[in-house]
Amino acid sequence: MPDYSLFDHAPDAIIVADASGKIVFANPHVEEVFGFTPMDLLGRAVEDLMPHRVREEHTGHRAGFARKPAARSMAMGKTLTALRSDGSEIPVEVSLSPHRVKEGLFVIAAVRDVTRRVALQRESAYAAQLALGIVDNARMPMLVLDAELRIELANPAFHSCFRTTPDETNRRHLISI
Repeated sequence: MPDYSLFDHAPDAIIVADASGKIVFANPHVEEVFGFTPMDLLGRAVEDLMPHRVREEHTGHRAGFARKPAARSMAMGKTLTALRSDGSEIPVEVSLSPHRVKEGLFVIAAVRDVTRRVALQRESAYAAQLALGIVDNARMPMLVLDAELRIELANPAFHSCFRTTPDETNRRHLISI
């Protein structure tokens, strides 16, 4: 089996599995992400790091990857869910790279915990929704403009005061109204 110790210095959790999905290497960062030591993971199935509801489906995905191995991100832009040693679930991003050697195909997975980013996205979406609600319900005319002074939003009070419709204002330059 190849020496994967170089991955000990990677910034992400790195897991190497053989074609059957058995973990043959894990770097020290797996402990931060999954709560398992690298030794705890050796010999286990990669599906052990996934919630039960997706394990069977993943087995099919793994077989598909073995048929057409190529470096790629899993779930293409979607957040995946990983299972920690304590049973809690965390959002992760996973990138895969095939590594074919004389012993066969190995898959190198870089796993990044994105809990903080997901929380910030939720907070940002909530704040935007709250701000939209305030503007939309304000009694005085209000506009939301982009950097080029195009109207992103005109509230109902604006439309009432200036006798316009959303079709007449949305994405129009402020000067053209």
